[in-house]
Amino acid sequence: MIEQKIKECKLFLMAITPNSVEKGNYVITTEYPLAKKEEKDIIPIEMLKTDEAILSECYLDMPMCISKEDEKLNQLIAENFLPMENSPKLDFLIGLEYLYGENREINHDIAVELITNAAEQNEIDAVKKLKNVYYYGQAVPQDFGEAIRWQRKLVDILEKKYRKEKQLETMDKLLTEYLELGEILENLHKNLEAKRNYEKAKSLAKEVLKRSTANILNSYIQIELKYIALSAMQTKNKNEQLKLEKEYSELVVLCEKLLKLNSDVTTLHNVMCVYIYRAQLRYEMGKDKKANEDFTKAERLNFFMKKFVEEETYFQNEIGILLRKGDLNISYGEYEQAERDFCKAIELCQEWIKVNRSEEALRNLSISYEYLGDFYRDCKQEENARTKALEYFEKSIEITKELNENGETFLGLMDLSSGYRRIGGIKELFGCIDDAMEYYEDSAKILERLEAQDSSAEIKLLLASAFDDMGDIHTTKLDICIREKKDSESNMHFNEALKYFQKAKYIREKVIEKENATDYLKRELQLSYDKLGRLYMRTEHDKECFKYFDMELQLCHELVAAAPDNRAYQYELFVAYIRFGETYINMLQDSTNAKKYFQKALDLAEKLGQNRTAEMEEKVQKLKMLMVDL
Repeated sequence: MIEQKIKECKLFLMAITPNSVEKGNYVITTEYPLAKKEEKDIIPIEMLKTDEAILSECYLDMPMCISKEDEKLNQLIAENFLPMENSPKLDFLIGLEYLYGENREINHDIAVELITNAAEQNEIDAVKKLKNVYYYGQAVPQDFGEAIRWQRKLVDILEKKYRKEKQLETMDKLLTEYLELGEILENLHKNLEAKRNYEKAKSLAKEVLKRSTANILNSYIQIELKYIALSAMQTKNKNEQLKLEKEYSELVVLCEKLLKLNSDVTTLHNVMCVYIYRAQLRYEMGKDKKANEDFTKAERLNFFMKKFVEEETYFQNEIGILLRKGDLNISYGEYEQAERDFCKAIELCQEWIKVNRSEEALRNLSISYEYLGDFYRDCKQEENARTKALEYFEKSIEITKELNENGETFLGLMDLSSGYRRIGGIKELFGCIDDAMEYYEDSAKILERLEAQDSSAEIKLLLASAFDDMGDIHTTKLDICIREKKDSESNMHFNEALKYFQKAKYIREKVIEKENATDYLKRELQLSYDKLGRLYMRTEHDKECFKYFDMELQLCHELVAAAPDNRAYQYELFVAYIRFGETYINMLQDSTNAKKYFQKALDLAEKLGQNRTAEMEEKVQKLKMLMVDL
């Protein structure tokens, strides 16, 4: 490290004392010869009187010493260490004074102008500060686009510096800033961009893995972990999932090797995170036993780290594990244990709040209430389950509102939008469709604000889902009007539903134009085609109905062809065949074509054999009875 600093330094100052001439002194043996070799300007400063003859023997060709009281010393320091007039460093420092009111009156306009000027000239500290200024809205309106732009510039500066010097210290800083950029993108729901960012950072880190430091290895593990996790979110392809599972396992091996070299808390935390994320993937792959084993390992690690980390870190880790374990127990059908997991998470949040009523503690409590609400809505069979779900959703959103009252943030608004949508969904289940519509509208308004501020693919898709929700409400009202033969109101609700569904479709099509047409995005578009087809089924527009169902069917074929082992895709294709058949019967009274598509559905079900779900089996039996009647 010292040798590296000498190579990087502009000036080599030597503090001369009698100790400087002791035999074996590190300065004599290593530092001074290296400074000479690197041709650094050397300035010896005599702090205590030292024998000149011995000095000249120990340090060959050393310049004459300067007394610590010599005025020349101040001049040398000013010339070499103080920022020059009109330098980027000076602009940055003066900008900070205007920003915080130190030695000057606060003037945010001048502060931002000076810091920006320094940042544009690649002053690293200024670039960092400017990113924070825009990300947190300090002295300027909050602007996530500008924050990302300056963080990208910081990464670019450090990457060029590394390419030029090839120093591990620069790589360490570079990976840290790549992680920061990725986390900003993830916080803003720009997951596709975040994944590309981590992919690039991963490639850079691999260049130095064989000679890397513990810090670089830990950064690489975090980058790889985030990259795999985002990849897992965006695919249901079995082969892709197996590949990602293998990558997680390779990370575990790397972590274990690192632990032998450096068993610090950061490495232990990384190992725990790998287990948690791999467990989540294994759960989605149907490997419940292995997923449970990973969760157990993660819990043990978190308990072991409890005495080494801050209490808040322990709480956050344990709550995250409990919520994921609850989901796993639901998949087992262990509903009582799942409920205990969610309730324990809530208890831990409340305990955390007693220790420190922080925003993070409150947000974790809000999220835990949502998990328990989802559980009561989807899994509990008791009579008042939905009422309890609503209670937990309302508790969650009250906390979210409190957090937003303290200062709106992107994440806080996202939580608020999600909370409104949950309550709207429960209200819709209760049949309170006007109340549901109000909550859906509130959710959509927030998303429209966020989409206008920072237009990521993920926010756009959430907005599309919000439009679907509102279209569904008008579809429900349309059905009521059709039954009651209220033609004028029927037309109005049809047009409103059509408007929202078409808005959602337009958004999804634009996202696919910009991004790669992944399975995830195709399924989003498939949803739009399905909703529009179903809407037109309620009218005489048979051509429009068949057009959308045909587009949906084509997407289903593409998804199954890309992932033939994916049961979810196969089930959707199975349902699409049935829907096509029903459409021929209901709209055209065409039993011949209807039977053709029903048979396709039965053939697909037969091919699946024992892999058929209970829901599919029920539809198969009904379909066989219908075929007999036809």
